[in-house]
Amino acid sequence: MSGYGKSGKSGKSGKSGKSGKSGKSGAAEPTDHAGGELSSLLASALISSRDGIVGSWDGAASDMPVLMGSGDATDLSYLTPALRADVIDHILTTSVTVDAQDQKAVVKAGGAAVYRVARPSNQNFASELKYLRAYADLRDDRLAEIVEQTDDILSFFGAIHQLDSASRKWTLELLEAAVRLAIHVEMPIKHGFRCPRPNAFAPQVQPMIQTPAHAAFPSGHACESFVVATILHRLKHRNGPKSGLADKALPFLLASRIAVNRTVAGVHFPADSAAGAMLGCVLGEHLYALAHGKSLTGTTEYLWEAGKDFSIDGIAPSLAADLPAVTDAAATILGQFWARAQSEWPALQAGA
Repeated sequence: MSGYGKSGKSGKSGKSGKSGKSGKSGAAEPTDHAGGELSSLLASALISSRDGIVGSWDGAASDMPVLMGSGDATDLSYLTPALRADVIDHILTTSVTVDAQDQKAVVKAGGAAVYRVARPSNQNFASELKYLRAYADLRDDRLAEIVEQTDDILSFFGAIHQLDSASRKWTLELLEAAVRLAIHVEMPIKHGFRCPRPNAFAPQVQPMIQTPAHAAFPSGHACESFVVATILHRLKHRNGPKSGLADKALPFLLASRIAVNRTVAGVHFPADSAAGAMLGCVLGEHLYALAHGKSLTGTTEYLWEAGKDFSIDGIAPSLAADLPAVTDAAATILGQFWARAQSEWPALQAGA
């Protein structure tokens, strides 16, 4: 799971995020006043100002307001990013179920299994320590990346495709919501399997960062990075993850590097990353399908294979087929949210 509960990074603590304090609940993040931040001095000044201008009032209404917003039940634009996040999170988290027990886990969407994963044995994990030893040689080279990526992956995707709260605020909020969905799904699987981290198998691993307190498998960083890559590829190219992986699209190359960096750091096995990456692709496609009134077809299944390092070429064959591109978003809250994000990505010209 990317991050250690620090606010303002990758949709973590309190659902915080980069886009306009996205994810903060109304109680945790009071709304600022029209001209300044909330303070006891301003509140006191507002009291005295009202007393000075209102005079005697019998409590009668002078106006009869209409519904907040546009009157369109699918339009969340009148809400702050924080409150939009609460609505979107409810839609996304109730759209999937996770059952992790007896060394197997299944993720369902719309009652259908979309992802299955079997827990590798401790012997399987131990056989991958050779990769931890080899990747450790890259620690100095990747130090800055690894440290920053502990709780911020979106900045790296923002270096590929400009992500900011002005030109692509809906995209940024959508990506933050997708990361939170990934956490919602990955954590029950982690808990169900309770797989130890690499340094539990060999003290020589000595991770270069603090080993997270939660279980390793599947990798949260891989899951969250690949869900972001999947959505970005859908928004820009209208294609799914199998296509993006085959084309070696930059968001998927970045997601792979972020995942591998966790092995370099000493906190994940390649198997963790492979299972997490597949799950992230599935969740990204599920979000796309849900926003367009569709359902995923087929099931993606992860099974451990002896001797394999993590790579995007290795996970692509196991993914279910991409959904065909859909022109119009569904007339739902999530559909209209996606449509706003899609409007920030004009169709590519031929040859682009």
